[in-house]
Amino acid sequence: SILVWCLVLCPWTVRNYYLSHEFVPISSGGGNSLLTGNNPFATGTWRAEKGFEKWFQERAAEHGVAHGEQLNEFQRSALSKTIAIEFISTHPMRTIQLALKKVHIFWIYPITHTDSYIPIQLIAVIFDFILLLGVALGIVAAPNSRGRTLMIAAAVLFFFFIYSMLRTPRSWNGT
Repeated sequence: SILVWCLVLCPWTVRNYYLSHEFVPISSGGGNSLLTGNNPFATGTWRAEKGFEKWFQERAAEHGVAHGEQLNEFQRSALSKTIAIEFISTHPMRTIQLALKKVHIFWIYPITHTDSYIPIQLIAVIFDFILLLGVALGIVAAPNSRGRTLMIAAAVLFFFFIYSMLRTPRSWNGT
């Protein structure tokens, strides 16, 4: 399996090296992700509130980049990482608040990890509650370890079914 993993990733890694002249094994978007989660417009999800792009352009200008949209993916990610680290170091309490919100979203919105379509989130939370309640009751009521294992397996299958049925299509959240 490691060989297959290497065969799949090697072309992408070579491509990244060819474009950036740096060793980037998988993704060139780490800086972008860091900035998405750590800025004044961050929501704790994959999206930022309105005003983010203007704020980013202002920060980019402070770093001598007049037009951030003209950066290639590696340059934008590097700039985004720098801006995100500056934000984190100058706004530690906001960073902690965002981290707590991300944990909250991870546990409360387990299906889509977003807050953009509340009705689906409500259904997801209800099904998760049913799942956890069923597992807890099943483990307590199961007379032996085989019964407990069956309860856990049933919970995993139940969650997989719900997850596959309720995954948020892009059209539901307006993108």
